[in-house]
Amino acid sequence: MLTTGAVLKDRYRIDALVGKGGMAEVYGATDLRMDARVAVKRMLLDSADAGAQELIAQFRREAGILRSLHHVSVPSVYDWFEDDRHHYLVMDFVEGHTLDTLLDPSAEAAHPYQVVAWGLQVVRALVYLHANQVIHKDIKPQNLILTDDGTIVLVDFGIARAPDAQGRSHTLLHATTPGYGAPELHSGVRSDARADLYGLGATLYALLSRQTPPDSVSRLESLQAGRGDPLVTLCQLNAEVSPVLESVVHRLMQVDREQRYPTALAAQEALEQAAPPAPPQEESASPSATHADALAQQSSAPPPIWSPVASGGSRLPPSGAATPLADRGPSSAARPSSTHESARASSQKMSVRAKGLADTGVRHSSGGAAGKVAAVVIILLVAAAIWMFVPWDGQKKTSSASPHPSAAASKATAAAVKDDVPTPTPTMFVP
Repeated sequence: MLTTGAVLKDRYRIDALVGKGGMAEVYGATDLRMDARVAVKRMLLDSADAGAQELIAQFRREAGILRSLHHVSVPSVYDWFEDDRHHYLVMDFVEGHTLDTLLDPSAEAAHPYQVVAWGLQVVRALVYLHANQVIHKDIKPQNLILTDDGTIVLVDFGIARAPDAQGRSHTLLHATTPGYGAPELHSGVRSDARADLYGLGATLYALLSRQTPPDSVSRLESLQAGRGDPLVTLCQLNAEVSPVLESVVHRLMQVDREQRYPTALAAQEALEQAAPPAPPQEESASPSATHADALAQQSSAPPPIWSPVASGGSRLPPSGAATPLADRGPSSAARPSSTHESARASSQKMSVRAKGLADTGVRHSSGGAAGKVAAVVIILLVAAAIWMFVPWDGQKKTSSASPHPSAAASKATAAAVKDDVPTPTPTMFVP
């Protein structure tokens, strides 16, 4: 066992032992040159031991396999070296926990939706591996690390098989974990990619039932003896598992590989179709969800209506701002839409009022000269008002901010006529 603080190859400082198997130890280490966290795998077999050369060659092939693969669920290899007695492999340090921790009775059971999501990550990695003619051959919860961001990473390619330069395949010679290895891996029969599908099915079975499945060799012997399959159906062990999902897992675990899915891609499609719905969310929304909902509402809300208060008291709304419907009155059509219409409406009102005043003046001074003069003056005033307030073609409107002298004169004249007082004729209107 390596001591903490030991430096290998003048570059890799050993920090702690993180895992140990039958043939290798894995240490967390620091790459002093790159200032990065790495994993260092050391083969336990001494180079001087009998039969070590074949295993060393296979250890090197593992390094070659990982060095040629580039997938999010497969660790990358950075270095391979040896000292006087041992061989080392330097690869990604994957932080997280293995899925076998979920099988502990004290651990919280994972929902089938989550288990299938993890299984889909594994089967997609198998599709990639098999396309590169690599068979992992040891798929099990102990070799699947769940990282903090939810990614599943396959580790321990110690017994993986890949063709060499002559096209021959090689396999490291140590047993798989009982319950997860396909029966052909124990019988000496040449295995293929379908052995990984059995390991995937057994892993899903264990995570869904929280029980280690019976060994495949025992199942095969029981079936051959006519005693039936000792594998208990998933629906009996977990009521949340649907019959469709159960059938997919059980087909993956068929002891006869001809009854399994033919490829990892076919298994992926079946697992996707059997995926259960997501569990219901908590009623109380998280702060991030609340913020996202607020942003969504804001983006879907109509544009703000211009307000003179919000605009600093400006009389005119900014360009493109909407006019509040409440300010448009009962009907926008009933409201003058231009200065020309406003002036015409004002002149019509004045004309009606002037006509009424004229009629009153005539009644008060019937037959008198003053009445006739008043009538003429009123008619002239009306004509002048029409001329001033109704813009003719090519003319601009006259500002109504300050009253015209004729308007003041018309008001004085109208008041005088109403009181039967002779009104002096404005000089500007004398014919």
